[in-house]
This record gives sequence, structure tokens and C-alpha cells, in this order.
Amino acid sequence: MNDVEANRILDDIESAAVSTNPDKIRKTFSALVFLDGARIAKLAEQVMAETDLGDLLGEFAGDEAFHRLTMDVFYGSMLESLREKAPEADESVEHDVPSWIDGNAPLVAAANLGIMEEAALPANGVPDRRALIQFHRIIDLAACEEEQTTALLSVWSPN
Repeated sequence: MNDVEANRILDDIESAAVSTNPDKIRKTFSALVFLDGARIAKLAEQVMAETDLGDLLGEFAGDEAFHRLTMDVFYGSMLESLREKAPEADESVEHDVPSWIDGNAPLVAAANLGIMEEAALPANGVPDRRALIQFHRIIDLAACEEEQTTALLSVWSPN
């Protein structure tokens, strides 16, 4: 998937959210996940470009400098990008970033599903209960959480 394809899919998010087509729903969720990753990668590149490595190495030695850069990139990209989408996500990294992703990706997945649910609401805000019930029957929450986790881990560790 690329930005153009993801945005094209999301242009039709309203019909996808009330669709009974599991593939259409899955592709819409995947588009939201892809754009999360793209936003994080862009912010990470900006943080890296704005970081003066000479100053960082002058202030911190070896592993400490690497850890500081890692945390700066994490807070300026991953956390910054997801803070608004999933405000209940933990803002501290106690162990390492992959552990943080494992613990918080389900919150981001739930937020993306919430975006899709909101898209299913008609202009008057009264949901079509049948459409929402069908939506929830089609959604495989565990698969969505796994996709979100895999995507965030991939963005963080692209190797």
C-alpha cells in the first residue's frame, strides 16, 4: 500500500464502515494503519534531521547518546503521532520501545476501529444499529490488534 492508495480507500470510509464486505472493511482498517506508520516515519525523519549529533555526542557518551537519540525519536515520532489518536496510551517507556508497542498498539487499533465506527454514523448522529452490529461481527479484533502491532514494530525497526 502507498499514500495514494490509502487515501483513496479512506475517501470512501463511510461506505466501508457500513459494508457487509469483510475485505472492504479490512482494507479500510489497513489504510488507517498504513497512514499511522507513514506519519510516524515522517516525524522520525524530521526529528533525526533536526538532531545535532555533534552536540548529542558532546553531551552524552556512547550508549547513553544512542539511548537519548532513540528516546528523542520515539517521543517526537511514535508518541507524538499517536497521542491524539489514543490519548490513553502510556507516555513513558519503561523497558524498550518494542515492549511499549506491544502494550499500546491495541489502544491504537481500537482508536482506528473507532474512526471507522464514527464514519458509519449518519449526519444526524443516530447510528444504524444493524450496520454497527454487522460491522462488529465482521471485525476480528485480535487480527486488527496484530496488524497494528506488526505495522508499528515495522516502522520502528524497519530491518
